[in-house]
Amino acid sequence: MERDKIRDDSGNTPVPFIFIGGFLGAGKTTLLLECARRLRAQNVRVGLIANDQADGLADTALLRQAGGPVAEVAGGCFCCRFDELVATSNRLVEEIRPDLLLGEPVGSCADLAATVYAPLQRDWPDRFRLAPFSVLVDPQRLHAALREGGTPLFSEKVAYIYRKQLEEAQILVIAKSDLLETDALAGLKAQLAARYPEKPVMSLSAKTGEGVEAWLNFVRQEPAAVTPLADMDYATYAAGEAELGWLNAAIDLEAEATADWTAVAQRLLAALAESLANQGVSVAHLKLFLSGAGGSIAANLTAADETPALSGALPGRVREAHLVLNCRAHGAPEQLRESVGAGLDAMRAQGVKAAVVRIESFSPPPPRPTHRIAAQ
Repeated sequence: MERDKIRDDSGNTPVPFIFIGGFLGAGKTTLLLECARRLRAQNVRVGLIANDQADGLADTALLRQAGGPVAEVAGGCFCCRFDELVATSNRLVEEIRPDLLLGEPVGSCADLAATVYAPLQRDWPDRFRLAPFSVLVDPQRLHAALREGGTPLFSEKVAYIYRKQLEEAQILVIAKSDLLETDALAGLKAQLAARYPEKPVMSLSAKTGEGVEAWLNFVRQEPAAVTPLADMDYATYAAGEAELGWLNAAIDLEAEATADWTAVAQRLLAALAESLANQGVSVAHLKLFLSGAGGSIAANLTAADETPALSGALPGRVREAHLVLNCRAHGAPEQLRESVGAGLDAMRAQGVKAAVVRIESFSPPPPRPTHRIAAQ
């Protein structure tokens, strides 16, 4: 596709803005990275906006390492930090004159059509042109959600958030399609289409690139037509978020001798997952970004029994490194802290000293959107 003509010399043409939603671990950041890579290869200027309940994100570090401008809206969902979202977006527009903005809402956030899309369309139509709202779904969790009598994940209150994300999507996107056989993917698409017949259903793999271009072309060409949810129970929504534990940590590492940093990252995630499982805590998403002179390693897992996905490398000769660790789980914040202790013990057993620079753990507070424009 040829580069879009986004803005005229006076800056009056609205900037396309693509939001990529979906539950924790759906693959949003991986897709953001792949989109940015493809668009920059087409000489499209891209601005990225990450979002979380707190700062200190592995995602932000990973996105910045990939190159290009990255901004972060922290301390709450886009809906609760709407004014900061607008200010951050405007700052990117003024500073880099992007051809396109990409935004990733918090994975536990719902009701974006009423609290983000509708206010932006009402108050900022000359600044931003919103793309159709895509919601990514992890195939394993989606399969459980669609199974007769099944629940997608965790408790019923957390599942409520998951279902509302699907309901408000304009496009439903099955992510990680490389994990599915052809027949299984077709069956999952058919089930999703039957459950939500009014919504387009697409699939892609940000890992292999399959389906990414088709989805990207679609959202760049189609106008947003997202309808706010008619029914949104904020008490249940808040209760679901309150059942989730959040942990962000920054840790300085020092190897006693030559270190296999990939093995260190793998063992850390394995120790964290094992500790959480022993406490009866279900993993929503574990992420880390390990950086040092000469390289970096990004790793994540979305279930305690899966093999961590790793990318990048850090030379063994590097003795000092910095670790950004994020944990999202269905459990209490103190349980997450206990698991971090188990992870640090595992690294020390590998000859790596760990000094915690900063650690924060909490459950998200009740969502209080800046604006909410209800369905008519």
